[in-house]
Amino acid sequence: MKKIIREILALSLLALPAVTHADTLFLQANDAEGNVFEETAVNDNSLLKLTQTGINVFNGSALKTTFPFEKLFSLTFRREGNAGIAALTSVASLRLRENPVAETLNIIGYEGEPVPVAVFDTGGHIMLKLNSWAGEPVNVTGLSSGIYFIMINNNTFKFIKK
Repeated sequence: MKKIIREILALSLLALPAVTHADTLFLQANDAEGNVFEETAVNDNSLLKLTQTGINVFNGSALKTTFPFEKLFSLTFRREGNAGIAALTSVASLRLRENPVAETLNIIGYEGEPVPVAVFDTGGHIMLKLNSWAGEPVNVTGLSSGIYFIMINNNTFKFIKK
């Protein structure tokens, strides 16, 4: 399980633009209205672990914080500082149109070049992968009922499949 979670975080961090030593990277927990209710600094030693009640964020072996599922709607990254590298493009306007979903996951607010998208179950397994997504609805009819996470660029959203 730890290996899978490390891979999820590694994929998230690889999707980010280069971050220099003068920059600080934050992982933000957002509620359903898009408000940040907690954030924590992360680095290349950070680890996410899914539990029954939330997502634990570790720096090395030390638990830094827990984002509880009852409040958590999405995860985003924020970069502070700018050492000559283009600022991280904000995609905070991304929203799930409805949640829970039965057949189609509609994500609104994406503008830009096609990006890879992955859907994970709560065990960290990739259940669906799109190599080139440009904002179109995502067919989730092949998923069983349950809780899932969809990762788009630097944003991770929790959704429920009916």
